[in-house]
Amino acid sequence: MAQVQLLQSQKDELEKQKAKVEAEVASLKARPSYPDINQLTNLPVTSFKPKFSKLLASHHFASCLPNALKKLSSKFTELPREIKELKKHVQDMEIELPGDLKEIITKLVLRILRSIFTLVYAVVQKLEKAF
Repeated sequence: MAQVQLLQSQKDELEKQKAKVEAEVASLKARPSYPDINQLTNLPVTSFKPKFSKLLASHHFASCLPNALKKLSSKFTELPREIKELKKHVQDMEIELPGDLKEIITKLVLRILRSIFTLVYAVVQKLEKAF
């Protein structure tokens, strides 16, 4: 009895596999005979990949770069130092600025006072001539 059940379960399993294979065969028959676009793009990529890798490995691209591009990496390393120096320079200028502003304001006040005195003197001169 146990053997009958074992054989029956094996038979059921084989029938499931048969149905699965038949479905796959039907699916393959239903497909068009020409490859789809994904297959067409993957085929050249996979076939050229080893050749392209070998070509890239054998070629020294640094020799093709102009000197300006070769020096570019060193300029990038110098850039943070220059930025730091510029920030310090701006900070120094900001510190000097209040003193300069005070000096400018003092000069403006003196010019205004000088102008007022000049006008008052001119008025006094005219008044003296008038009397």
